[in-house]
Amino acid sequence: TMVARVVAAPVRQLLREFVHESLYARGGGARTGYFASPAERVHRPVASLPFVRMIGEAEWRKAQGELAAETGAGFLTPVEYFHPWYARAVGRYIVGEHLRRPAAAPLRIVEMGGGNGTCAAGLLGLLREHFPEIYATCRYELVEISPTMAERQARRLRESGIDQERFAVHNCSAIEWARSAPVRPGPSYMLGLELLDNLPHDLVRWTDRGLEQAVVERGVDGSCTQLWEPLADEALVRTVQMLQLDTRNAWQAAALVRARSHPGLSVLRPLRICSAWLDVVTARQPCMYVPTSAALLLEGLVRAEPQHSLVLADFDWLPPQPGGALGAPVVQSKAGEETVDRAGRVLDAIDGECDVFHPSDFGMLERLYRAVGGARARTVKTRDFMREYAELEGTETRSGYNPLVEDFSNTSLLLARASDAGAGDERQGSG
Repeated sequence: TMVARVVAAPVRQLLREFVHESLYARGGGARTGYFASPAERVHRPVASLPFVRMIGEAEWRKAQGELAAETGAGFLTPVEYFHPWYARAVGRYIVGEHLRRPAAAPLRIVEMGGGNGTCAAGLLGLLREHFPEIYATCRYELVEISPTMAERQARRLRESGIDQERFAVHNCSAIEWARSAPVRPGPSYMLGLELLDNLPHDLVRWTDRGLEQAVVERGVDGSCTQLWEPLADEALVRTVQMLQLDTRNAWQAAALVRARSHPGLSVLRPLRICSAWLDVVTARQPCMYVPTSAALLLEGLVRAEPQHSLVLADFDWLPPQPGGALGAPVVQSKAGEETVDRAGRVLDAIDGECDVFHPSDFGMLERLYRAVGGARARTVKTRDFMREYAELEGTETRSGYNPLVEDFSNTSLLLARASDAGAGDERQGSG
């Protein structure tokens, strides 16, 4: 009897598909993704920090260090550091927008990638305390790809005393949800805090033959190799076209945006801007990370929620990584209390123990949002947003130093609206 011999073949996938599995695979196959692990990935402090009792910046830095030491395998986000004040500021912005609508329908918020549920708990707590008539009919939905985080979100809201009928948690991908959900015509508020940085990106390369896309080949022995092939993926091609990345000028402009977003001293910016521009101009085959997943998400949101308003908060700058690719991610893991920097080596993420997070080019996001049909979009720095909407007395130290507006200077918010129909007046301008 002849027995056919099956020879395993290497698996080849786009870089964004490799990163998606590394972050979110549920463990049904050979891999469990970073956020699918039962380990704590986003740390939740035991109690809110007593900012008003701190002397000043030095004591804030000390508290930061102490929190970092207790995180274990997890990382901290601004909404956790500044609970409940960060969430309440976002809530005050949303309530203001909601009340400006002409015949306001019940408030409906959808948070994508809600971490530990800290923003939801703080925002709903604000509504319950200060806007009980809005709270009584509101609906807060969380769309969370990680089963571990989805369970933590539901538990956090129950522990916070939020009424069960006020919230729901959907354990699914925000992109899949946005692109497959039935169209809901009423007004809604879509929210994502540090969602963009963990959306997988594609890597493209400029060559004399045209653009190329990065793929990862996984050998039968478990090895991983990054390779290049002609640009062909439909979603990536569409994103490149929307961003007009088929011209060298567009790449140079992207390099300048990255340099200008550096949060350092303004006296050094001209040198950094010139250096970044020269890097792209002189590179024979410059590389850029492209936010394909963000484009798919925005496209889905405009389709599924045609009257939504959007709030996305994230890093607008992160340290450049070895290799010089524009928008390269920081790759980090934890070894006990120590954070291990993987020097931008995305392929290290195959072990499911690495966080892979990108800086966001908010100008690109504005262009993508308009390209997929959004009506308007603007970017504001976090400090400016907080000065307008936060209860600053809650995070001000005794010296007057306020970390909510003076720290995390490398973060911004995208404030956008899918349609002007039925909307009240909105202040114009950009941050």
